[in-house]
Amino acid sequence: MTSIKFALAMLAATCIGTSSLSCQAAPPAKASNAGSDIAKLKVELDTTGIAKTTKVEIVPKDPYVKEEEVIDLNGSPMHVRILFDGKQLKYGDNSFNEPHLLIYPMADYVALFPKDRKTAFNKRIAVIKKIIATKSTKGVQEIPVLPESDGHEFCHDQEKYLKFNQGAGSGVSYVTVYGNGDPPVNENDFFYSFQGLTADGKYYVAFYWPVKATGMPKDLPLAKSEKYLQTLSRAKYSPSLDVLDKVVSSITIK
Repeated sequence: MTSIKFALAMLAATCIGTSSLSCQAAPPAKASNAGSDIAKLKVELDTTGIAKTTKVEIVPKDPYVKEEEVIDLNGSPMHVRILFDGKQLKYGDNSFNEPHLLIYPMADYVALFPKDRKTAFNKRIAVIKKIIATKSTKGVQEIPVLPESDGHEFCHDQEKYLKFNQGAGSGVSYVTVYGNGDPPVNENDFFYSFQGLTADGKYYVAFYWPVKATGMPKDLPLAKSEKYLQTLSRAKYSPSLDVLDKVVSSITIK
């Protein structure tokens, strides 16, 4: 398959080319000084096998709202969002079943919250760090994600522990499905998730991509669907989980 090379891209521009991707977002017209570092980031990744074009966006700060009842850790700092092949997100960064890459500045994320919420946020990050350090999700009911979701993780399977940022970053990839209650699931309900941190702790990287669990019987109960996910070859997911892992491993942040 032909690989894709993307040249430097400014904010909201589409990057097209022929071998690996290199995108740099320009700051929004009214960017504050606090967000200037994130607006100057240069992000590189190889999208071979999953996308031909990208769009780089700088997403403005969304302040924390204390009265919000659905998501405790709501809001987000100014951050980078990369979209693929012209697709938009129906529900913003929480659209886990739609392809997108997010890069959050950790110091700015923590700074969003009052003291009690800072403690809750730091606990979530501590869980991710422990998973990465031990290369195990044993005893972890739900793998924390950013941004926080109003749904619940039903499973996490096919975990892989990956390096990115030329070895100066690490994280975990896995297949999951989110929702509420105890519904039956189908082969197109799942998505690939990667949650990781740069080695210096400066940036959090979250990557989401819908995947098809090829051949899964219709309307399987959750327990049976998880068994199917665990035994299905990584190459038989669509797209292949190994292809998605290669994209993640190619991410470089400068």
